[in-house]
Amino acid sequence: MSDPVKLQFKSFPSLLKMYPKMMVSKKPSQIKEGKGYKRIEASIQNITAEPKHVNQFAEVCSFTQNSSHLPLPYPHILAAPLHYAVLNHKAFPLKLLGLVHVKNSITQHRPIGLQEVMHIECFIEGFDESPIGQIFHLQTRISIDDELVWEETCSFLARKKSKDKKVKKKKQTQDDSHSNAEITSWEVPANMGRRFAKVSGDVNPIHLADFTAKLFGFKKAIVHGVWSMSRTMAELESKLSSDEQKKALQFNVEFKLPVFLPTWVSLQTQENSQGLSFSMKDSAGVKPHMVGTLNKI
Repeated sequence: MSDPVKLQFKSFPSLLKMYPKMMVSKKPSQIKEGKGYKRIEASIQNITAEPKHVNQFAEVCSFTQNSSHLPLPYPHILAAPLHYAVLNHKAFPLKLLGLVHVKNSITQHRPIGLQEVMHIECFIEGFDESPIGQIFHLQTRISIDDELVWEETCSFLARKKSKDKKVKKKKQTQDDSHSNAEITSWEVPANMGRRFAKVSGDVNPIHLADFTAKLFGFKKAIVHGVWSMSRTMAELESKLSSDEQKKALQFNVEFKLPVFLPTWVSLQTQENSQGLSFSMKDSAGVKPHMVGTLNKI
């Protein structure tokens, strides 16, 4: 493969300016067999988080506001313009709006101070073949004075069109695998997609209103997966001691069924040898929306 595409920014690119190109993209939904693409990199230096924006994120995701450190998932929002620049670049072979965010793994080597100056870089190359499609892994690294402090892998699925007839799904029943789990619940209001879009800059139509979501095949608007994982992390954080919050943590999530708006969700949390395991489900505790772990490393 030829030399990588390198995108270097002095300021963050505008998400709003990228969306028109995403909406009209005529790129395919799958890479043809035997084909590949160049590695694509993006970076930006000397970045400091804006306290007002951090507080807005904390408020909408239920983190403690006015903290001296960034919420663990916040750097994902900070790096999002670089993610879009990479995935929307002409060198990336697929249309962005056809990708489904299926997994996320964040390693926080240490908390990032509110006023610390960061270097952010991300890249994508190659993909994995799976029975349901092609899976792409977008990597992000954040460093402070050459010290790696935060890293993330976002996994996206380019779903394969199945020629098989639909198989009738088995009826889901109450899962008792977390019978000893602690259960909490919260409301996800109808406007949460728009509220989080305002903070994150992600104005994907599937999150904004029912009528725009229907244009993309959804029966109703769905909440952002990144909001679901961030709201969950805020809940899990409250279960950690102040000392544990300062240590290295790994936060892994796997997205299952979409969260249609409005609704209530329940979170089942259970301690294990490495930290916590969890499952976000519907209010009845039956349909899984997201599962994952928060590990102390």
